[in-house]
Amino acid sequence: HFGFLDGAHPYKSGAYEFKAVARVQKAGDVIVFCAFNTQNFPGLVKAVVDGCQKFSYSQRVLSPGADRPYVVATKREA
Repeated sequence: HFGFLDGAHPYKSGAYEFKAVARVQKAGDVIVFCAFNTQNFPGLVKAVVDGCQKFSYSQRVLSPGADRPYVVATKREA
């Protein structure tokens, strides 16, 4: 499964979106988050980092442009 999340950017919204998708994913499934930028969206960055830890995802940052990097989170084995 694949999810692309580009919704609201505050912590609470990002954490809610992450949880909603993570609960139905299996090992190897992916979520891509847009706007992984600590300067502009610190709440979203914290939600993604916290969610990766809580729901057992690895993360890899892609930076095609300085303003809106992406993070690819991949669900680990349980």
